Amino acid sequence: MSSLADLPPHTIETVLVTGLISVIGIAYILLSRRPPPKRMLVDKNRQSKPYKGGDESIRVSALLGEDCELIVPLNDDVKTLYEGFQRGLSVSRDQPCLGTRLPDQPFQYLTYSQIAERVNNFGSGLINRGHIVGQGTFIGIASKNCPEWIIVEQACNAYSQVLVPLYDTLGPEAIVHIITQANTEVVVLSADRFIERFTTVAGTKIPKLVVKIGKPTPEEVNIAKEQNIGLVAMETIEEEGKNAPVVHVPPKQDDLATVCYTSGTTGKPKGAMLTHGNLISDCSAALRIITMDQRSITTEDEYISYLPLAHMFERIMLVGVLMHGARICFFQGDIKLLLNDIAACRPTLFASVPRLLNRIYDKTMVAVNASPIKKKLFQMAMRSKQADIDKGIICKTTIWDILVFNKIQAGLGGRVRIVITGAAPLSQEVMKFLKCALGCDVYEGYGQTECTAAATMTLPGEPLGGHVGPPVTCNIVKVVDVPDMEYYAKNGEGEVCFKGPNVFKGYLHDEFKTKEAIDSDGWLHSGDIGKWLDNGCLKIIDRKKHIVKLSNGEYIAPEKIENCYTRHPAIMQAFVHANSLYPFPVAILVADPDTFEGWAKSRGFTGTIEELCKNREIIKILVTELDADGKEVGLNPFERIKQICLIPDQFTIDNEMLTPTFKLMRTKIVKSYSCDIDALLADMKLSGAIK
Repeated sequence: MSSLADLPPHTIETVLVTGLISVIGIAYILLSRRPPPKRMLVDKNRQSKPYKGGDESIRVSALLGEDCELIVPLNDDVKTLYEGFQRGLSVSRDQPCLGTRLPDQPFQYLTYSQIAERVNNFGSGLINRGHIVGQGTFIGIASKNCPEWIIVEQACNAYSQVLVPLYDTLGPEAIVHIITQANTEVVVLSADRFIERFTTVAGTKIPKLVVKIGKPTPEEVNIAKEQNIGLVAMETIEEEGKNAPVVHVPPKQDDLATVCYTSGTTGKPKGAMLTHGNLISDCSAALRIITMDQRSITTEDEYISYLPLAHMFERIMLVGVLMHGARICFFQGDIKLLLNDIAACRPTLFASVPRLLNRIYDKTMVAVNASPIKKKLFQMAMRSKQADIDKGIICKTTIWDILVFNKIQAGLGGRVRIVITGAAPLSQEVMKFLKCALGCDVYEGYGQTECTAAATMTLPGEPLGGHVGPPVTCNIVKVVDVPDMEYYAKNGEGEVCFKGPNVFKGYLHDEFKTKEAIDSDGWLHSGDIGKWLDNGCLKIIDRKKHIVKLSNGEYIAPEKIENCYTRHPAIMQAFVHANSLYPFPVAILVADPDTFEGWAKSRGFTGTIEELCKNREIIKILVTELDADGKEVGLNPFERIKQICLIPDQFTIDNEMLTPTFKLMRTKIVKSYSCDIDALLADMKLSGAIK
C-alpha cells in the first residue's frame, strides 16, 4: 500500500484540498451564524421614480411620498450646523469627542464639553479683537485634520461667520487668489509648512490677523513685523475669549456656512458658496439612507478622519458624526501611518476614496493568487458570501470570515459596520469584494462640491454594483441631451443635472462661472454623462468635460480611459493625453510598487522597478494587455492606447501631480512630462498609426 509521501505532489495537493473542503463544509454548517435578511424599504427593482409622475429622464428617490416632496432635515431641531453640534453636545452627555495620538500611543480625547468651551473662547477672542459677528467676516484655515480645525469651524457657526478652508497643499498663487477674493480677514494656520504658507498669506496684505495653531517662532514674529501683520497663537486668542465671553449669535438656515474652493485641475480655484441649509439637507439625506435598515449613528460609534477636511465629502461625514455625539479620531497626518492609526482607533464608520479601497483589493488579490489553496478558499468564500448578499444577508459571522476574511477586517480595526466611498468611480468587482470581505454595507455616493457632496447614493442591501444608486431624498436628478456625443434623454442618457436644497448659491464674486454651472431654471449641470438603469439607479458612463477631438474627428474623454486602465493589476495610476493633431491618445502609466515586479516576473522579467519600466518588451506586453482590457469594457478602437510611457514615480499631492482630493493635475503633468509625451506622439508617427 502506498503512503501519502509516495504520491505525486499534485495528487497530494488535491487530497489536502479535498480534505480541507470537507472540514470546512462541516464547520460551515456548525459555526455559521447569519442574521435575518436586510429589508429594503423600496423595491430594489424600482429605486427611483419619475418626478411627479412625469418625464422618465427626471427622477427622485422612491423613498419620497406620492407628491414627490423633497425631504430636508433629518431632525426637526437641526437645521443649521450650529444646531447640529448643539444636539451632539446634548446627546453625548460629555463623552469623548475629538481624539489625537502621538506615534505608538493610544488616542487621547477631548470631550464634547471641552470642545464647546474652546469654541466659545476662540470665537469670543476673535470678536474682542474686532472681527465682527455675522456674514461679513470670512475666516480662512489651512491645516491638517485636527481638533483645532473643528474648533475654528464651530466658532464660525456660533457667531454666524463664514469659514473658508484652504487645502493644506495649495500653492502660493492659489492661496493669494483665495485670500484676496474671499477677503479673509483672519487666517488660521497649522505648524507644519507654516513658514511657507505664512509668508504667502502675509504677502497678500489682506488678513488683519494670522493665527497659528501652536506658538509662533522668533523667525515668524520677525516676518510678521516686516509685513505689518498681526500674528498670534491660537492659545492666546482662546485665553482672551475666556476672560471676556461673547454670547452666541447663531446663523439662519439660508446663511452662508462656508466658501469651499474647488481644487482646480486647471485654472484658478472657484469658491462655491454653501449655506447651512445646503450642508444639513445633504447630510440628512445621506444619513436617512445609511440608517434605513440598521441602527442610527450613536455615541458608541467611532470615525477615523483622514480625508482632507477642506473637501465637502469629509466635512459632511463629520457633520453627521458630531450631530449624533459620536467620536472622531484624527490620523497623525502621515498617510504611511494611516493603517496604524486605524488599528488604534478601531472605527465603526469608515469613509474612503476608491484609490485606497482599490489598493486593499489589489494587495489581497496578489496574496490570494500566490497559492492555489488560498485561491480556491478565497473563491469558495466569495461565492458563499455573495450568495448571502443576493439574499439580503450582510454579516461577518460566517466560517469564511474566520478563515479567509479575518485579516482584511482586522486591517480596518475589526469593528467597521458602515463604509462610504465617493469622489471617483468604484468598480463593480471591487464593490463585490468589499461587501463580502468586510461583511458590512458599503455605500457609494456621487455628487460634487456644488451640490454639497452627494446627489445620489446606493441603498442598503443593494446586491448589485457598478452604479451610484438612486437620487438622495433632498434633490431631483435628470439627464439632458448631449447631441455632440450622441447621448439623448429619451434614451435615459445625457448630462447629469441636479436641483434641490443641497445645490449651492453660486461661485463667490463670479457671476459668469455661476451662470455656466446653473441654468436659468435652477438646474446644476455636472459635466458628467449618466444613464438611468432599469432598477432606477444612475450609472456614470462618460464625461462631458475634458473632451478632446482627435484628428480623425472622434471625441474621447481621457478620464473614462484612465478609469479602465488603472484596474490593471500592474498599474497604480494612469494619465491619458490626447492631441487633436493625432488619431489616438497616449498615456503616462505609474507602475504599482506592490504588484508590478511580481507581474513582470510572471511574464519572465526580473529587475528593479526602475529597470523594468524601461524594458521595451514589458511595455509591448502591457500595451497588448491594456488593449484587451479596453476592448472588454467596450472602449472604441480610437480610445485604446497604442503608445505608453511607464514610470516608477507616483503622482502625489506633495509633488503637485494630484489635487488634495486625489484628482490628476492635468496641466501640471503635461508640463512635467512634456518630453515623454512628445516622444510618444513621435513614436506614433514612426509606427505608421498616422498616415
